[in-house]
Amino acid sequence: MTCCSGSASSIYDWPDPFGTLFLRTLAMVAEFEANLNHLRTREGMAKARAKGRLEGKQPKLPLAARKTIHRRYRDPNDDASPADLADEYSVSRSTIHRIIGGDTPRAQSHSGGSFRNGGSAEALPGWPIS
Repeated sequence: MTCCSGSASSIYDWPDPFGTLFLRTLAMVAEFEANLNHLRTREGMAKARAKGRLEGKQPKLPLAARKTIHRRYRDPNDDASPADLADEYSVSRSTIHRIIGGDTPRAQSHSGGSFRNGGSAEALPGWPIS
């Protein structure tokens, strides 16, 4: 029995044991290559992190601006809303909410942790620690 795929016909009968072996072998090789790619990527990232070249995404605003936003939002005499602050600093409201949602902003550390801020799960409010 032949099976047609595209314009060329195939000599493999996919439900046949040899056809199944062929497909599973192709899948195995594809999975092996994907795992090698993942391994090489992780090794490269570890080398870059060791050299101090992998720092993660930089904050959109400098530390002084983040402290000012945090202070202005918490100040009862300043009636700045998150939308006003976002317009003033030319960032999105979600960026402002990230700044005002946490504690007082700190300088970003690059200690090589697996989280964005370079720390541990304890530094992220609301994250379960396992």
